[in-house]
Amino acid sequence: RSVFFRAPVSRGSARLRLSRVPLDGSAPPMGLTDWKDNWDGVVALHGGDLLVMVDQGAGFIRIPADGGEPGSPTTMDAGEYRGNLFPSSVLPGDEGVLLNGVSYGSRGWYIRIALLDPKTGKVRFLLDDAGNAHYAPTGHLLFTRGDALLAAPFDLGRLDITGPPAPILS
Repeated sequence: RSVFFRAPVSRGSARLRLSRVPLDGSAPPMGLTDWKDNWDGVVALHGGDLLVMVDQGAGFIRIPADGGEPGSPTTMDAGEYRGNLFPSSVLPGDEGVLLNGVSYGSRGWYIRIALLDPKTGKVRFLLDDAGNAHYAPTGHLLFTRGDALLAAPFDLGRLDITGPPAPILS
């Protein structure tokens, strides 16, 4: 229902502000909080708050829906993973945040889908060679792999993929 963006607080300023504007044009943009240099990606939770990744996915902060001071940083626990983590979308009920895990290895750039528990900071990887995941109301996780769109059955109760992916569009 809204678009979130960062923009200079005034013309020529290097200071950035995170703002929100409703898509229906019912209100002007509203500044939420100043943008920090170590912030990376933003995702809106269904409850209205925002999660902002910090330090290339090492942690995240929560910003209240109406703006103000962000909460204390929560460290993300991705085990031995040594890549960057960026938000893709949020599961219904704010049960999890789907992430893109991006790393560089001997064969070049590599992307995988991970799931963040926003209550604990625990990260679990779901799919390799996949990115840009979104949950569909049909009970599937939609994602890209190369130039193809795929779907895999996803159980919201278990927060896990329950079957093999199938191509939808190439």
